[in-house]
Amino acid sequence: MENVSVQKAPSPRWNRPAFAAHASEMVSALHGVTAHVRLLGHSLASRRYRYAMPFPTVAFALLLQFIVFPNSEAPFLFFYPAVMLAAWNGGFGPGTVTTILSALAADYFLLEPRHSFEIVNFAHGIALVLFTMIGVTISLMGERIRTALGAEKQAKEKFRRTNRALVALSNCNQVMIRATDETSLLQQICRLVVDRAGYRLCWVGYAEHDESKTVRLVGHAGVDEGYLKMVNITWADTERGRGPTGTCIRTQRACLIRDTAADPRFVPWRAEALKRGYASCVAIPLIADSEVYGALSIYAAEADAFGDEELMLLTEMADDLAFGIGSLRTKDERKKAVEIAAKHEEETKIAWDIQQTILLDPLPAGVPGLEIAAVTVPSQQIDGDFYQFYKHDNLHLDFVIADVMGKGIPAALLGAAAKSHFLKALCHLNSCCSVGELPEPKQIVALVDGQMAQRLLEVESFITLCYVRLDLATHQLALVDCGHTGLIHWHAATGRCEIIHGDNLALGMREGEIYEQLEIPFVPGDLFVLYSDGVTEARSPTKELFGTARLLECVQANCQRAPEEVVQAIRQAVVSFAGSDSLSDDLTCLAARPVPFEAPLAHAELELKSDLKELPHARQFVRSVCSLPGQNSVSEDFIDRLELAVTEACSNVIKHAYHRRTDQCIQMEADIFPGKVTIRLHYLGPSFDPAKVEPPAFNGSRESGFGLYLIQECVDRVRYYRDENGRNCIALEKSRS
Repeated sequence: MENVSVQKAPSPRWNRPAFAAHASEMVSALHGVTAHVRLLGHSLASRRYRYAMPFPTVAFALLLQFIVFPNSEAPFLFFYPAVMLAAWNGGFGPGTVTTILSALAADYFLLEPRHSFEIVNFAHGIALVLFTMIGVTISLMGERIRTALGAEKQAKEKFRRTNRALVALSNCNQVMIRATDETSLLQQICRLVVDRAGYRLCWVGYAEHDESKTVRLVGHAGVDEGYLKMVNITWADTERGRGPTGTCIRTQRACLIRDTAADPRFVPWRAEALKRGYASCVAIPLIADSEVYGALSIYAAEADAFGDEELMLLTEMADDLAFGIGSLRTKDERKKAVEIAAKHEEETKIAWDIQQTILLDPLPAGVPGLEIAAVTVPSQQIDGDFYQFYKHDNLHLDFVIADVMGKGIPAALLGAAAKSHFLKALCHLNSCCSVGELPEPKQIVALVDGQMAQRLLEVESFITLCYVRLDLATHQLALVDCGHTGLIHWHAATGRCEIIHGDNLALGMREGEIYEQLEIPFVPGDLFVLYSDGVTEARSPTKELFGTARLLECVQANCQRAPEEVVQAIRQAVVSFAGSDSLSDDLTCLAARPVPFEAPLAHAELELKSDLKELPHARQFVRSVCSLPGQNSVSEDFIDRLELAVTEACSNVIKHAYHRRTDQCIQMEADIFPGKVTIRLHYLGPSFDPAKVEPPAFNGSRESGFGLYLIQECVDRVRYYRDENGRNCIALEKSRS
C-alpha cells in the first residue's frame, strides 16, 4: 500500500497593507450606506423601513466578514457596526433585531460546525451571549441617543418657528406704532413677515360685500409670481370660498392648511401653489368690533409649518394689526371730522362776514347830537337779522332793526331783499316829497310791505321790525313796531325805564296792511335800546329764558353809561347767563342817546387831488378856515399846528391809501365852533388802524410812526372811522384853549 502523505495547507499570513486597503474600502462603503440609509430614513421615516433595515445591514456585515476574515477570525467584528447603525437609524427595536440576526448569522456561517445552529463549543456559546447582551445594550443606548437628538431637533425646529412668529409680531407692532396710513401699514406688515420672519408669501385681503363676496387684495409681499392675480378667492360658501382665506372670513376663525399637496380644501389652487413652493398656509381673520373685514394669509415653504404656539403668536399679530387698522381709521375719521368742523367754521365765518357786510350797516358817524352803538353776537347759524341806517341830514336819522323768520341762507337772502326794498321805497318817497319834507316812517314801511307781502306769503315767511326816526331838532322819535320786540326808553329826567310796543303786524302777514306809528318825545340824555329776540330768548344751561325783566334790569343798571358800554353790558349779561359764547340765535342790540350839541358857526369844504403837489392847497384851506367868522383871534402857533396835522394826514392818505396815484380825490370838510375847529378828510382805499402802528423810534433805528405821532401831538383829538357813504374818514379836532 502506497503511502500517501497528506499535506496541510498553510494558513494565510496577515497582510497589513492589504487589510488597510480592505478596511478603507469598507469604511467608505459603510459611510455611503449610512448616508443612503439616513437619507431614506429622513425621506420615508416609516416603521416598515426601520424594521426592514436590519436584514441588508446584517448581510452586508457578513459579506465584509467573509472578505476580510475568510477563516472566521474575529467573527463578531463587523456585526457591532451593523447593530450600531440599525440602532442609530431605527432605535431599540431595529437594533435588537439586528443583534439577534447577527448572532444567528455568526453561529450559522462563521462558528464551527458551520451551516448549523448547533453550539458544540462552550466558548462560542459564551461569545454569542455576550454579543447579544452588548448588542441589546448598544440598541438601548442608540434609542436613547436617537430620542434625545430627535427631541432636541424638534425643540430647535419648534423654537425656530415660534421665534420667527415672535419676530414678526415684534416688528409688526413697531411698524404699527409709527404707521400713518392704512395702505402703507399693510404693505410694511407683509414685507416684514416675509423678510424678517422668513415666510414665503404674505398678503392681506378685505372682504367686499358685493354680489360675489370678493376678497380684494390690499397688500402683499414675498414670492408671488402672479399667483394672487389668478387665485380668484371669494368668501362665499362655494368651491373657491372654502379655502383658508374664505373660510376664515366666513367662520371668523383661523384656518390652517398643513399640507397644500394633500388637503382637499386647497384643490383649486394646488397646482399653482406647488409651483411656487407653498407647502402650507394659514389664514387669520381681521376682526374689529365683532365684525370680520378681512384676512391675513401667510404661506410657508415647508409642510406642517405652523405649530400651536406659532399660530397663537400669528393670531395675536393679526389681532394687533386689526386694532392698528381700526385706530388708523378712527384717526382718519377724527381728522376728517376736524377738517369738516374747521371747514364748517371757516364757511360760517365767511358767511357771517358776508352777513355783516350785506345785512348789518356800519354805524353812522359824524351825526352831531347823537351817540349810537351796536353789537352783534353771531350764532352757529346764518339768519336774517339786519339793521340799517338812513341819514337824511345832521338832524334826522332813520334806523331799522329787523328779524326774518327762519334760519340759514333763505332767511339771509330775504333780509338782504328787505334792506334793498327799504332803500328803494325811501328813495321813491323822497322823490315825491316837497323840498325840506321827509316821508313818514309808516309810509315807508307800508310801501315795503306792499312790495314784499305776496312773496313772503308764498314762501311762508314774515319779517318783524322796528322802524325808528330820530328828529334831533324837535326832539321827537317816530316808531313803527311791526311785531318786533319793542323799544326800550330810559327817561333821563325821571330815571324810569319802559318798553314801548306798537300794534302793527309783521311784514308779510297779510296784504294791504295799514301801519301806524307812535310819536315819542325825548330830551337830550334819554337812552333808547332796540334788540332782537336773540337777547330775551337766550337760554341758560337749565333752559331758563333771559327774558325782558333781566334786560330792563341791565339797561337800568347801565343807563348813565355811553351807548357802546350799554350794548357791551347787555352782551356780557346774556353770554354769562347762557354760560357760553355760542348762542342758538343771533344777538343784536342797538343803543342811541341824543345829547346836547352846538351848531357850527361856519362850514367849509375843499376837494383835493391825490397828489403831493396839492398839499399847499390843503395848508391854505386851513388858514382860510381859521380866518372865517367866529374865530375871534387864533395864534399863529394854533394855525401852524393844525396845518402840520392836516399836511401829515393828507400825505399819509396819498402814500398809503392811494399808493401815490394822482387820479383820486380827498374830500375836506371844516366846521367852526366857538371853542374849537374840526377838519375831516374823506377818502377811499383801505382803512387805517392806528393801533397797528408802532410808536416812532427816536434813536433813528426805525423811520415809521412819526407821521401819526406828529398828528396826535398837533391836535387835541383824532378819530378814524367810515362815514355814512362808506368812505374812510380822519377827523381832526383842535381846541382854542
